[in-house]
Amino acid sequence: MRKRLSLSNIAELEATSFAIGALKDSSSLLKLQKLSNSPSESVRIASALALLRLGDRSAVPSLLEAAQRNNLFAIASLGAVSESEDTLAELLDSEDLQIRINAAIALLQLRDPRCLPVLKEILIQDARDLAIHPYGSLG
Repeated sequence: MRKRLSLSNIAELEATSFAIGALKDSSSLLKLQKLSNSPSESVRIASALALLRLGDRSAVPSLLEAAQRNNLFAIASLGAVSESEDTLAELLDSEDLQIRINAAIALLQLRDPRCLPVLKEILIQDARDLAIHPYGSLG
């Protein structure tokens, strides 16, 4: 898998970076640091997330910047980044529903209560959605 980090195919670089982070392969740290400066934003985000999983927070500022540019992948990734709560909270005011949803889910992962109004907006359309209906089985 490490050999795939030298390829030029963006999709493979992104997937391999993600996998290496998930597997916590610290021997790929230098290659991931290099990829965190890739011209492809999705590769930068995937490598930043992999670096974070390996304990290297050097790419966190680039994740925050990508999230502020409304990149959904970056916003979702911030659920694993402590100290990103304020950036995510700002994104809750976006007019774009996808941005609000991703920011709310990331805040939920961080256990930040500022996610609750957006989650309520998404999950509960009106008061009738709060009703509880008993369902029984034949058995």
